[in-house]
Amino acid sequence: MKIKTKDLEGDALKWAALTCEGWTDLRSNRHRFDNALVMTTPWDGISRFFDDAELDVLGIIEQQCITLVKMHSHHWYADAGKVCFGLTVRVAVLRSYVLTKLGDEVEVPDILLRETP
Repeated sequence: MKIKTKDLEGDALKWAALTCEGWTDLRSNRHRFDNALVMTTPWDGISRFFDDAELDVLGIIEQQCITLVKMHSHHWYADAGKVCFGLTVRVAVLRSYVLTKLGDEVEVPDILLRETP
């Protein structure tokens, strides 16, 4: 499903940022009974659990030279070449990073949007 980058949050935002970092192939791990999600890492090609994947937000800020401003409305402004807002530094930075790398809309895998029972 296409989602506007400025509206990304939660796992969809995490997936989009990991994609910008070179992670690929989001899928259910068929070897586990709980169908935990896995993605393939860019540095060694090994599948790692999506829930355990960490994003180095400070590294992204530094590498992308992202400008951050705390707004009076308790929102954060982040500019990595394109501006996005968020209630937290993490959300604002990752949205701006994804917007710069992937564009205004992102095709989020359905597996991330499914309802949990």
